[in-house]
Amino acid sequence: MSDFSTLIQYLMKGDRFFETATEIHIQLFGSLLRREKTIRFYVDGTPNFGHQANTIHIMKRIIDYFGYSGSVEIIYAGGNTTLEKLALLLAELNPNPKECKLVKYGNCKNITFLEHNNENLRNLEFIQHFA
Repeated sequence: MSDFSTLIQYLMKGDRFFETATEIHIQLFGSLLRREKTIRFYVDGTPNFGHQANTIHIMKRIIDYFGYSGSVEIIYAGGNTTLEKLALLLAELNPNPKECKLVKYGNCKNITFLEHNNENLRNLEFIQHFA
């Protein structure tokens, strides 16, 4: 049997130890996340919808699964084109940057949008959790 087949068989059978360890680490991540006042997501300005849809999906999953209720900042590149795509994915979002203020989802009542530029990035505070 090839090494690849052996690896696939090992992965397919699962291992209770690794499943338990993974669940513990997911819960630890959730505890860390819920302590944060603000979390940020970056979405790139790409020609199709993949990056934008994936970012919004992950944001919603985090809010739903962990019950996150703090603030969310979505930093987007690509100007109005990306903002228009995000507006299709988040019904409350007005794609006009001057009126793009606040969106709500689940427990999270403060989702805001910042265009990716040097001025906006200079004003952000970053916290490093891991050395």
